[in-house]
Formats: sequence, C-alpha cells, structure tokens
Amino acid sequence: MSVRARGPGSGERGAGSGGLGPGVDAGGGTESERIVAGGVGRGASSASGPLPAPRSPLPVRSVLIVRLSALGDCIHALPAIQALRAARPDLRIGWAVDDRFSPLFEGHPAVDEIFVLPRRSLAGSGWLSRGAALRDLGRRLRAAKFDAAVDMQGLGKSALVTLASGAPLRIGLSSAAGAREFSWATYNRRPPVPESCRHVAERSLALLAPLGVPADAALGVPHLPENAAARAAVDKQLADAGLAGRPFAVLNPGAGWETKLWPLGHYAGLARMIEAELGLAVLVTWFGEREREMAGRIAAESGALPAAATGLGELAGLLRRAALYVGADTGPTHVAAAAGAPTIGLFGPADAVRNRPLGPRVEVLTAGLECAPCWRRKGCRRGVECMTAILPEQVLAAARRLLAVDRPAARPSPLVPGSGSAGS
Repeated sequence: MSVRARGPGSGERGAGSGGLGPGVDAGGGTESERIVAGGVGRGASSASGPLPAPRSPLPVRSVLIVRLSALGDCIHALPAIQALRAARPDLRIGWAVDDRFSPLFEGHPAVDEIFVLPRRSLAGSGWLSRGAALRDLGRRLRAAKFDAAVDMQGLGKSALVTLASGAPLRIGLSSAAGAREFSWATYNRRPPVPESCRHVAERSLALLAPLGVPADAALGVPHLPENAAARAAVDKQLADAGLAGRPFAVLNPGAGWETKLWPLGHYAGLARMIEAELGLAVLVTWFGEREREMAGRIAAESGALPAAATGLGELAGLLRRAALYVGADTGPTHVAAAAGAPTIGLFGPADAVRNRPLGPRVEVLTAGLECAPCWRRKGCRRGVECMTAILPEQVLAAARRLLAVDRPAARPSPLVPGSGSAGS
C-alpha cells in the first residue's frame, strides 16, 4: 500500500484517490491547491470563476471573532485573524473561544481581548448554571459593543454566541459553503467562498473580505504566543526526564476519533527506529487516562519515555524544543506545526487538504485509499486500513526528509515507488 507524502516547498505529490481532493496530480498539484512552506497557496481562480474583486472595507472599528473549538480549528483560525490585524491595524479585535483552549492564545498580538466560553468549568453542571454562565458571556460581549462578529465555525453554538454579541453586522458561511445547524440563518452577510479555498483556514480568510482583507491574501503560519511560566515548567519536565540539552522527538498517539488512531505497535516500532537511526530520544505525550495507558504501552515496547502530564501551554513549550513530532490528525499535531516543530501528520478518515497542519516544516502522509476521506468516526469495515497501511518505515523516511538526514547507503528506501517526497 503506497503512502502519499505531502509537504511544503515544491507542492504536493500523489493525491489521486488518496482522499486529498480532485485536481491534485502527481506533478505537484493545481495552482489553486498548492501547499507552500507550511501555509496554503491559492491561485487566482477557481472552478466557479475568479476570486471576488476587493471592495472598500465596511466602516467598522471593532470585530469579534467566534471560533469556539476544536483545538486544531482554533489554530487554523489564527492565520485569518493575523491577516485581519495586518490589513486593519485600526480595529479592536476580540475572540470568543472555549476555555479548554483559550490559555494557548492568551497574549496573542493580533487579539485585543479573549472572551472565554466556560465549557470546561460547566462540565456536569445543570442547565440553570450553564444558562447563567452563557448569559454572563452575552452581557460581556454586548458591553464590548462590537460593530461586527465573524462566525468562523458555522455551527448552532457559535451562531448563538454571534447573536449574543449584539453586533449589528454578523458574517458567516452560507449553507452551501458549509454552515450547519441553521447557523447561516443568523448572519446578515454571507461572503462567497471560492472553490479554490479548500483548507479550513482559507475559508475563514474568505469571510473577512467585507472587512478589507483581500480574498487572495497570502495565508501565513499560525503564531502561538510564548508563556514564561510554561517555559519554566518545560525546563523542569525535561530535566526530570533526563532530556535537558538532549535532542528529542515527540510521539502523540491519541486522537479524538477511533478511526484516526495509528496502531500502538507502529508507534513503538517508529520509536525504536528514531532512536537507533536518527539518534533522538523519544518522548510520548498524552492527555487523559486512556492516552496515558497508550503512552505506557508504547514506552514498554520501545524504551521511549512517557511524558509528564502537561497543559496546553506546557505542550506548546515542549513542542517548540522538539527535533521531530509525529501524530495523527489531532489537536497536538496542529500545536506542533504552529510551534515550529518538524511535524509529520498521519491522515486517514479526514481530508488532509482541508485540515492539514500549518507550520514552517510539515509533511502529511496518507495511505492513498479510494475510500478516504470518509469522515467516519468509528465502524470502519476495512479495519481502518487508511491508518494501519501507513508503515513506520515510511514515517521514518518522511522524518529524514524533514530533518535532511542522509540515509546510510546500505539501507534501501522504505518508501514504495511513486510515493515521493514534496521536499522540506
């Protein structure tokens, strides 16, 4: 089974039937779908015609961004928020985001104020408590007197927050462009989203056209602010693990969907290869008790080190120092890419063109199956072959490309013919 490799620099290879979307060929992808230097490059046209001509920005002075969750999608909102700040430095920009993820974005230079949706603190609470907390959030949003609110999520819950802001201008996706749960009905401005906008970050950027951000603006790499306390915590964690001053790789075996999980045996085999052939220590990160057990099994089979418990701020600090990161399509993978770690993302049931991690050094691998992306969370009749068919040897080859490590001459390439490399 071939593995399709996708990376920055020279385009994308071998999408074909691999679930990476029509119009991408083995020669490097179409102009409108090329992924460049960790960002997403877009051409000047799409199947439905040219991108909309830029118009004068609407006369607004303050904007609320609504992107509540999930972690990876919040990170994918950052390039659009950063582009808005660059195009309109005069704006006051707020961001409504779930409290599970808000600590990662505190102090971001493109955001003036973060409004926290208290989902974590309300877990297990009754409806009265939840209703009171949401009313309090609405009062704080209305007191901020935003001129416009942009819903980058397009779900019922994000539409409710958008309405609760009291902003007279409410911007979001149309139903045809992907808004769900009747969220589209709450917006009074639904900008067109060109078909060339395949990545979720591009679609968020397209929503900002009425505010003066050109529809064909370059999409940059997400920026994650650094945190001094997190940096100190990471120093201690690395010292406790005996990794202070040592280069290390991070493996993250968890994922939100069963179908996104790469086999633990594959991770263990990869850990052994990384240590033996790349000379890197291997640290296995986890979130929650189940993933902690997964990390323990990988460590027991490979000699890798299970990481200490970390919050999101500590995770970002840890990944800034990692020499390599490998994980499936899950939040920490997007954190790794944005933090600047050389990142390998393993994609199966989800669309890598839509969800690809954005960062300066990223490569994405898929198994190239005709049934992917299927978007199934569980119940695969093929035994999740889209994940199991990606072999540790192929991931190691991708790591060598990202790290520019020469392969010993006696070792044949583990990549099958035609899988290729998009460069680094």
